[in-house]
Amino acid sequence: MVNEGTTIYMTTDGYADQIGGADNKKFYSSKLKKLIAEVASLSIDKQESILEKELELHMGNSPQTDDILLIGVKLMA
Repeated sequence: MVNEGTTIYMTTDGYADQIGGADNKKFYSSKLKKLIAEVASLSIDKQESILEKELELHMGNSPQTDDILLIGVKLMA
């Protein structure tokens, strides 16, 4: 059973596979999981802002290499 207030995140591989950074490497799913854990207690608007900013910072001048989809759903009673 899942508790009320639990947020479930679903994503394609696009965010984690995005190339960028100083070494032109992927963002990686481990880094994405850590980032989601860090922002999970914030409002959805703040989460969106931070996740978008982190991706933009990572990408720098690199083009988008794949579709990017990240959905958060908060369960309510």
